[in-house]
Amino acid sequence: MTTNKIDFKTQFFFPAGVVFVGAVLILFGPLVMLGNMAVGISVLIGGLIIATTHVRVVIDLTNKKYREYIVFLGLRVGKYERFEELDYLFVRKAKVSQRRTSYYGNGGTTIYSERYEGYLHYDGDVMLHMFSEDKKGKVLERLRKLSTQLNLRVVDKTGEL
Repeated sequence: MTTNKIDFKTQFFFPAGVVFVGAVLILFGPLVMLGNMAVGISVLIGGLIIATTHVRVVIDLTNKKYREYIVFLGLRVGKYERFEELDYLFVRKAKVSQRRTSYYGNGGTTIYSERYEGYLHYDGDVMLHMFSEDKKGKVLERLRKLSTQLNLRVVDKTGEL
């Protein structure tokens, strides 16, 4: 019996700034090895872990189960969950805030922004987060590609035209 599995990357495990630092560590690891082999190897491995760790989802349509898992140095960490029926994919808008404090006084600033998030809705009332992007079009593009593989409709819950 063959299985109909769809496996895709949803996001990096670490924030973008941390992933950038991981990439920098990968570049500098060989240089550090020239001075101290053990430290250089540690820097290189640390950079590889940071820059390549990501979250994936596999959906097994034949056996009606899915797994959201983390890929860490080639290892897959996460358990399978069952579902009865996949309902639809949807995009919604989320308000995000980030608090920045000042080291030179009491003040601080809160930065507000909006992100668009893509979800898989299944079993009538359960949601699985799939993607987050700054632009709605990027989320819709990813959801539409996935919708053709899963044979599901995409619903826009942002309230925007």
